[in-house]
Amino acid sequence: LFLFYTRLISKGGPMPRRLVGVASAARSGTARDLLVSMRDLIAKQLDEGVPPRDLASLTKRLMEIRKEIEAIDAASTSDAIGGAASTPDAAWPAA
Repeated sequence: LFLFYTRLISKGGPMPRRLVGVASAARSGTARDLLVSMRDLIAKQLDEGVPPRDLASLTKRLMEIRKEIEAIDAASTSDAIGGAASTPDAAWPAA
């Protein structure tokens, strides 16, 4: 089981880190916890080396997960920029 450390933030500032695994995050964590655990797992696999056939799909998924985490973080802020960043793009009408 791959484990990683996640940082919890409270109103008073950073809290001690806690150990969270992919299965634990899927079972009882938030969507962000799960995305972070998946990101870290994929990054670890890439660092350790993966077959060439898997490299493109894993790196693409890693970038997608990073964007999803950024969107969640932006949505959790209350400023206008965070709200705009978390708003999905509208469909572009075909000409």
